[in-house]
Amino acid sequence: MDADTYGAALDAAAQRAYVARGRPLAHLADDALAERWTAAYRAWALTGDRDQSGIEDNARCELMLRGLRVPIEAVTAEMAAQLELAEKAWAEGRIDTTGLVEEFEEIEAELARKH
Repeated sequence: MDADTYGAALDAAAQRAYVARGRPLAHLADDALAERWTAAYRAWALTGDRDQSGIEDNARCELMLRGLRVPIEAVTAEMAAQLELAEKAWAEGRIDTTGLVEEFEEIEAELARKH
Protein backbone atom coordinates (compact mmCIF):
# COMPACT_ATOMS: atom_id res chain seq x y z
CA MET A 1 0.00 0.00 0.00
CA ASP A 2 1.37 3.42 -0.89
CA ALA A 3 1.26 6.49 1.35
CA ASP A 4 -1.63 8.09 -0.56
CA THR A 5 -3.81 4.99 -0.21
CA TYR A 6 -2.96 4.73 3.47
CA GLY A 7 -3.74 8.40 4.03
CA ALA A 8 -7.04 8.09 2.19
CA ALA A 9 -8.02 5.11 4.33
CA LEU A 10 -7.23 7.02 7.51
CA ASP A 11 -9.19 10.03 6.25
CA ALA A 12 -12.20 7.88 5.37
CA ALA A 13 -12.20 6.22 8.79
CA ALA A 14 -11.89 9.59 10.53
CA GLN A 15 -14.74 11.04 8.47
CA ARG A 16 -17.02 8.08 9.28
CA ALA A 17 -16.29 8.52 12.99
CA TYR A 18 -16.87 12.28 12.76
CA VAL A 19 -20.21 11.80 10.98
CA ALA A 20 -21.21 9.18 13.55
CA ARG A 21 -20.61 11.82 16.25
CA GLY A 22 -23.17 14.06 14.53
CA ARG A 23 -20.83 16.47 12.67
CA PRO A 24 -20.42 18.82 15.65
CA LEU A 25 -18.79 21.57 13.55
CA ALA A 26 -21.32 21.54 10.70
CA HIS A 27 -22.84 24.81 11.92
CA LEU A 28 -19.63 26.82 11.36
CA ALA A 29 -19.09 28.98 8.28
CA ASP A 30 -16.18 27.93 6.05
CA ASP A 31 -13.91 30.75 7.27
CA ALA A 32 -14.65 30.04 10.93
CA LEU A 33 -14.02 26.35 10.35
CA ALA A 34 -10.66 27.04 8.71
CA GLU A 35 -9.73 29.32 11.62
CA ARG A 36 -10.79 26.62 14.11
CA TRP A 37 -8.54 24.08 12.36
CA THR A 38 -5.60 26.52 12.29
CA ALA A 39 -5.93 27.45 15.97
CA ALA A 40 -6.28 23.81 17.03
CA TYR A 41 -3.28 22.72 14.96
CA ARG A 42 -1.13 25.50 16.40
CA ALA A 43 -2.20 24.69 19.97
CA TRP A 44 -1.54 20.97 19.41
CA ALA A 45 1.86 21.68 17.84
CA LEU A 46 2.86 23.83 20.82
CA THR A 47 1.54 21.62 23.61
CA GLY A 48 0.93 18.14 22.21
CA ASP A 49 -2.49 18.36 23.88
CA ARG A 50 -4.65 15.46 22.64
CA ASP A 51 -7.81 17.55 23.12
CA GLN A 52 -6.49 20.03 20.55
CA SER A 53 -5.64 17.14 18.25
CA GLY A 54 -9.25 15.99 18.46
CA ILE A 55 -10.52 19.47 17.63
CA GLU A 56 -8.11 19.61 14.69
CA ASP A 57 -9.34 16.19 13.50
CA ASN A 58 -12.98 17.30 13.69
CA ALA A 59 -12.29 20.51 11.77
CA ARG A 60 -10.24 18.61 9.16
CA CYS A 61 -13.04 16.10 8.66
CA GLU A 62 -15.69 18.82 8.30
CA LEU A 63 -13.53 20.66 5.78
CA MET A 64 -13.04 17.46 3.77
CA LEU A 65 -16.76 16.68 3.84
CA ARG A 66 -17.39 20.13 2.36
CA GLY A 67 -14.83 19.52 -0.36
CA LEU A 68 -12.47 22.10 1.13
CA ARG A 69 -8.82 21.66 1.98
CA VAL A 70 -7.17 22.39 5.29
CA PRO A 71 -5.25 25.69 5.29
CA ILE A 72 -1.81 24.09 5.54
CA GLU A 73 -0.14 27.31 4.41
CA ALA A 74 -1.22 28.90 7.71
CA VAL A 75 0.79 26.44 9.81
CA THR A 76 3.98 25.81 7.83
CA ALA A 77 6.20 27.10 10.66
CA GLU A 78 4.53 24.79 13.17
CA MET A 79 4.80 21.84 10.78
CA ALA A 80 8.51 22.48 10.25
CA ALA A 81 9.09 22.63 14.00
CA GLN A 82 7.17 19.37 14.51
CA LEU A 83 9.19 17.66 11.78
CA GLU A 84 12.44 18.84 13.35
CA LEU A 85 11.38 17.48 16.76
CA ALA A 86 10.31 14.16 15.22
CA GLU A 87 13.59 13.79 13.34
CA LYS A 88 15.52 14.45 16.53
CA ALA A 89 13.43 11.96 18.52
CA TRP A 90 13.90 9.35 15.77
CA ALA A 91 17.67 9.89 15.71
CA GLU A 92 17.77 9.51 19.50
CA GLY A 93 15.66 6.34 19.42
CA ARG A 94 12.79 7.92 21.36
CA ILE A 95 9.99 7.04 18.92
CA ASP A 96 7.92 4.02 19.91
CA THR A 97 6.81 2.10 16.84
CA THR A 98 5.02 -0.63 18.82
CA GLY A 99 1.85 -1.62 17.06
CA LEU A 100 2.50 0.22 13.77
CA VAL A 101 2.94 -2.95 11.73
CA GLU A 102 -0.32 -4.36 13.07
CA GLU A 103 -2.11 -1.06 12.39
CA PHE A 104 -0.87 -1.02 8.78
CA GLU A 105 -1.93 -4.66 8.31
CA GLU A 106 -5.43 -3.90 9.63
CA ILE A 107 -5.79 -0.97 7.23
CA GLU A 108 -4.54 -3.06 4.31
CA ALA A 109 -7.04 -5.81 5.18
CA GLU A 110 -9.89 -3.29 5.37
CA LEU A 111 -8.93 -1.83 2.01
CA ALA A 112 -8.73 -5.30 0.46
CA ARG A 113 -12.24 -6.09 1.70
CA LYS A 114 -13.57 -2.91 0.06
CA HIS A 115 -12.01 -3.57 -3.34
